[in-house]
Amino acid sequence: MITARFFWHDYQYFPYERDLACREIKAIFHEEPQSSENGIVVSFSNDKAKLISRPTYFKGVEIGTEIFVPDQARLEASTLTKGQAWDPKRQTFPVLRRQSTRYSAHGLHEYKGKFNPQIVRAIGNLIGLESDSWVLDPFCGSGTTLLEAAHIGWNALGFDVNPLGVLIANAKVAAFKASPKKLREHSVDLLANLEFTSGEDWKQYLPNSTYLSQWFTLPVLKDLVRIRKAIELVTDSSLLPVFQVILSDICRHVSLQDPTDLRIRRRKEPYPELNPIADFSTSLWAKIDTICHAREYLQPNKAQQLAIFADSRFPNRRAANFLEESGKSFVDAAITSPPYVTALPYIDTQRLSLCLLGLIQSSGIRAAERSLIGNREISNSERLILEEHIANNVTRLPQGVIQFCINLLQAAGHESHGFRRRNIPSLTYNYFVQMAETFNAVRKLVRSGGYYVLVVGRNKTSLQGREIIIDTPSLLGELSEYCGWTIVETVSLDTYKRYGVHQRNSIRDEVLLVLRND
Repeated sequence: MITARFFWHDYQYFPYERDLACREIKAIFHEEPQSSENGIVVSFSNDKAKLISRPTYFKGVEIGTEIFVPDQARLEASTLTKGQAWDPKRQTFPVLRRQSTRYSAHGLHEYKGKFNPQIVRAIGNLIGLESDSWVLDPFCGSGTTLLEAAHIGWNALGFDVNPLGVLIANAKVAAFKASPKKLREHSVDLLANLEFTSGEDWKQYLPNSTYLSQWFTLPVLKDLVRIRKAIELVTDSSLLPVFQVILSDICRHVSLQDPTDLRIRRRKEPYPELNPIADFSTSLWAKIDTICHAREYLQPNKAQQLAIFADSRFPNRRAANFLEESGKSFVDAAITSPPYVTALPYIDTQRLSLCLLGLIQSSGIRAAERSLIGNREISNSERLILEEHIANNVTRLPQGVIQFCINLLQAAGHESHGFRRRNIPSLTYNYFVQMAETFNAVRKLVRSGGYYVLVVGRNKTSLQGREIIIDTPSLLGELSEYCGWTIVETVSLDTYKRYGVHQRNSIRDEVLLVLRND
């Protein structure tokens, strides 16, 4: 037997993180850990010594006179700046003042509602995923699960109906896997290309030029065109998405849009001086440096990761082909953070990037927004039809879910409510109908005995002046059982605040909903 001592980081943990850390150790080594002064101790058989790099929440491991630093600690240490950077020759373990969530390519593009990347690794350890396992994220967003899969060595497939999310997810993976030398060389070439590009033909060159001219000043539009053209001159096509995503990430900042508003509204303050070329250059080097530093501590392997434009209710043929070409019919597990009732307005928030990169036509923005599960777009006639469906439970939702919708419907009929309040019951009902479809679709893709783990939180609304909690974890749990899943457990996460549709509705606590396909 080997006895290993795992050491806590020096920063303050959320209570759930220490709990998950102990659960991880037990799941990995199949032994009960014991608390120590500054960590935990566990004894295990010699054949499990190769697994000591897997745990998520520790800065280091000591076995006898040997010292090891887990992969996750190495990744987080890669974000330390000069003067603080971890030097293994001088420091036994990295010293972090706070937990990092923007290591490697995770900070490539701002994306509201992302979940903590450490959770993905922890979930994998808890459900026993191996380095060559296959994972699905049916709501992959900007690719948190996919990038973590690249770090850990899982094969991964992601679905999303936001084309910008798909682009970002694939760009993150491409950035991490690219040679640091090539990343830096092509970044230098890209900035040099700016000397030879012009934005004078912006009207002919830009997709959605009429729409974009309403949201950018003319000098800014010309600079954005120059950057786009310089990106197109990069000779390594695999890196084009990386540079496109970095351009997208400065888009809101240099626009006439209020960058603090999730909806697209004009700035109220005087417009600041906007310099897209300088902002892009600064952002480019900061992000490339972060990615290259991560590669100093962790190298990619041959596992595959791919995000595709697909609705998780109706996975398309490309998803099946990706699995079939790899000799797989099913994935081992699904890990995701699903949307909520009245979900974040991703298309509206990111419409400038979508239009600038030609990922969407301006005339199709509203239709794209309506395609999101949990969206708030609904006509009066649709509302009336859905209210009838609630009253008669047309889609046969389970009792607890339909009763919650009926209660909302009764409360929403008050004469004081405007159309937004009246829409709440129908939007909620439609959300659960759509989520039932995703539970059925994902179940067909996860192998028998495989897991589906959702990171999901409660949110709230108000009707008749009364706050109503939408207990999404509990309602989705009941819905999942109705669709044939078995609830293994729910784990409470007392976590950071994440953006809701409005700040007052932001999510303050979340749950790991662990399901199994029995």
